[in-house]
Amino acid sequence: MAHFAEIGDDNIVLRVIVWNDDDVRGNGGSYSTEVEEYIGTKMGGTWKQTSYTGRTRKNYAGKGYTWSSANDGFIEPKSDWRDSWTLNTNTCQWDPPHVSPSGDVLLTGVTWQDDDGATIKQEHRYFWNDGAGRWESKLYNEGGFLESEHYWNNSSSQWEDK
Repeated sequence: MAHFAEIGDDNIVLRVIVWNDDDVRGNGGSYSTEVEEYIGTKMGGTWKQTSYTGRTRKNYAGKGYTWSSANDGFIEPKSDWRDSWTLNTNTCQWDPPHVSPSGDVLLTGVTWQDDDGATIKQEHRYFWNDGAGRWESKLYNEGGFLESEHYWNNSSSQWEDK
């Protein structure tokens, strides 16, 4: 099954529908102008095919996404918490001002034993703080209480205590 996004006058995706593959093949094939016009004739409006896997047209379209003909892709909505992020026109995704920490620089979290002797390891999560312009992390102990806070130092490429 093929997926098509209806595009409003402002290039905002209004909805996404599923269409029969036989109709797609019989009307120009996948991602052709012909099949998109065919869908428009049947449904009304302007339509662009979107890839459920995101391999074509950068991202799978969703309601509220923006169609960019210049980048031949769908751009996800930019949330308020990403005010300082910039659009990567190669991926049509929003990039943070500083690359996120990854790999062996991640904090390990807290490990403890439960009542049955099983080892429990807390998953470490970090988040972008747009006001501070940095990645931050909070680690909680087994009781759920805040144990420590950290921020990512972009200059030294390591976590610092907050």
